[in-house]
Amino acid sequence: MAQKASMYNQFIFNKAGLNPAASGTDINQKFNFAFGLSNQWLGVLGSPLQNFVNISRTYKPPRSYIRWHNVGLYVDNSSSGFMYNVGLYVNYSYHIIIKKGLIASFGIYAGFKNYGIIARADPNDPVFKNSNPSIYPDFIPGFRFTGKKFFMDVAIKQLNIFKIENFERKYIGPLNIGTPYTYNPNIYFAYGRKIGLTDEILFLPSVAVNLEIIDIPMIETSAMFFYDNRIGAGIGLRNLNFFNTTLQLRVQQNLTIGFSYSYPLNASRYAAPNSFEFIIGVTPYGMNSKIFGAIKHSVSKSPTLDY
Repeated sequence: MAQKASMYNQFIFNKAGLNPAASGTDINQKFNFAFGLSNQWLGVLGSPLQNFVNISRTYKPPRSYIRWHNVGLYVDNSSSGFMYNVGLYVNYSYHIIIKKGLIASFGIYAGFKNYGIIARADPNDPVFKNSNPSIYPDFIPGFRFTGKKFFMDVAIKQLNIFKIENFERKYIGPLNIGTPYTYNPNIYFAYGRKIGLTDEILFLPSVAVNLEIIDIPMIETSAMFFYDNRIGAGIGLRNLNFFNTTLQLRVQQNLTIGFSYSYPLNASRYAAPNSFEFIIGVTPYGMNSKIFGAIKHSVSKSPTLDY
């Protein structure tokens, strides 16, 4: 059974959720928090749903200005059709400035995944009645370069070697229900570049690729513009199947909100044309990064959007 790991239109906003090495890249930012949800094909029973919560804290060793640590907790949940999965992870990341204007980061998520079946139809159906949640350990390693004008992410997901058995030793008469299966590893890669157009306008083109070993890759492209350090807007494309528009707004000094709307470019638009994604990042005051010099507070430089 094949399944791709979760992806978001606003993959820059949810950087730490997609790559553990991206958590805590700002040495001066002690606390980070982000929450998001996504609903594809709104109104369709069993349509794909995703949500996540990410909380982390940065620790800087005494008199250290080139290396620091970040620890946190990440929870995600997704469902599609009759299947659901929940992940609970602790996170550790290590960051070091390897030369002026360039940070190398290494991180790992370690936790558990819980896969199961949702009884959307008849709860008395023997398939649903005999299904068991499958819980197993999961690890996600990641690496990141954060530069003055670019970022690059690499992470490997679904590295499990355990077979998922939702119907272990369950039978209908003489027949065993279902067969054990595994999810294939996914390689996540992202790259983006910051281009200053004027003193007030920043342009950020970026691309994210989620590659499953035996399937067509999921490719997400984004072109964001940030204006006056307060508002960001842009467009994106996912595999020529979805076109999306995104709006990000700093509503307070420590609160950034992002909303994305997707419209299908394939035949699904006739049945379910609406998909949306909402992400909010709450961070305390003190968002300047002294590593690269004084930078204004902005949507594009908030820790949850640090790239």
